[in-house]
Amino acid sequence: MTVDSGTGAGGATEAVVPPGLPNISSAPLSARALDVLVRAIVAGSFDDGRLPAEYDLARQLGVSRTTVRSALQALEQVGMIERRPGRGTRVRKHARPDVLILHGLVAFSTLLEERGHEVKSKAVVTRHEACPAELAARLQCDPDRESYEIEIRLAADGHPAVHIRERFCGAVLAAPLEDGLVPDSVLKLSTTHFTVPIDHAVATLRPAVATERERNTIGVPAGAPYQFMEEMLYSAQDVPLVLAEISVNDEYIKYAVMRHLP
Repeated sequence: MTVDSGTGAGGATEAVVPPGLPNISSAPLSARALDVLVRAIVAGSFDDGRLPAEYDLARQLGVSRTTVRSALQALEQVGMIERRPGRGTRVRKHARPDVLILHGLVAFSTLLEERGHEVKSKAVVTRHEACPAELAARLQCDPDRESYEIEIRLAADGHPAVHIRERFCGAVLAAPLEDGLVPDSVLKLSTTHFTVPIDHAVATLRPAVATERERNTIGVPAGAPYQFMEEMLYSAQDVPLVLAEISVNDEYIKYAVMRHLP
C-alpha cells in the first residue's frame, strides 16, 4: 500500500488514501470486537443470520465473554440484532449498511462498496494558526489556539459522492500533529492523539440547497437539493470535541433509520 503525500500552500497536507478498514489497534477490546462483528454481519458471514453463542464468539475472537457481551449489547441497542433467552441471537433483516451508517457502525466507503461502486478517497489535513470564532464558540475552546480541519472526499466510480469536513481545536490533542500525518477520519485520530476519547455524537439532518461548492465536492448541481448532516462529537463528560459536516449526493447514498418499537 503506497500513499503519496506532500505539503501544499496554507499548511495543508494532501494524500490519496486507499479505501479500507480503519486501524483500530489502539481501540478498546470491546470496540474492536464490535467492529469485527459489524463487518461480519454486513458481509453475511453468519449462516441463517444467527450468531454463535457468546462462549463460541469469545473463543473465535480471542477475547473474554464480557467483551463479547458488551459488543452484543451495543448491537442490540441500535436494533442490529435480536437476543432472546433460549433462542439465541439473530441478525435483524433490516440491519442494512444504510441503516447502520447513522450509528457510526459502517463507514461511507463501506456502504458505497457494498452497493458495487469502486471507491476512491482523498484526505487533506489543514492546520490553522487560530480557531475560527464560530468554531471556538461551538466547541467551547480558546479562539487563540490552533485548530485543525480534516477534509475527506469520496468518489464512487470516479464521480463525487460524499464530502466530510471534521474540525477541532488543538486543545484536545495530547501533542501537535506530526507533519505528513493524514488520518482518514477523526475517530481513528482520536484513539491515538486525543487527550480524552470520543464517547458519543449527536447528528442533525437538515435539507440544504447546493452551491458551486457542492457541485465540486459531491457532484450536485447548484440550486439542487442535497443531504446535509451536522454531527457534534462529545467526550463521556459531554464536552464537545469535534464538529463534523457531511454532504451526500443522494444518487449514491440515502439515509435510513430503523426504530425498535416496544
